[in-house]
Amino acid sequence: MKTSLFKNCLLGLSLSVGAATAVADDSFSYSGRAFSRDEVIRIEVGKQRGDYSREELERRMWQLERAVWQLQQRVFDLETTKNTKPVVESWICTVSAMGGTFTGNGPTKAEAMANSINSCKKEADDNGFFCKNPKCEK
Repeated sequence: MKTSLFKNCLLGLSLSVGAATAVADDSFSYSGRAFSRDEVIRIEVGKQRGDYSREELERRMWQLERAVWQLQQRVFDLETTKNTKPVVESWICTVSAMGGTFTGNGPTKAEAMANSINSCKKEADDNGFFCKNPKCEK
């Protein structure tokens, strides 16, 4: 009897996990009561080892199903929202001219090149004849 009851509990838990994967909504209902994903579900560790009534087992299974569903929703949220910010590349370019080294940076290579050449021109009073061939890297 205990073995079949244990198997039924495991079967119910596996079915609840499968059903939770099909649910993508922010809430669910059971016995006419609606539950939100924000409602924290706490699992209590049983003190007995097999002397549970059918009602108690059903209540504990329902708590486990809700907890698994809530945990799965949190995992889905974390997985879909990680690294939502785009990675901004940063380029730096240097120009060696007139005995000095001039730098410029930017999110693109072209902007970093333009910034380094403009930096060189600014030092040379807008005479950019020697401000050529910037070397760039990420």
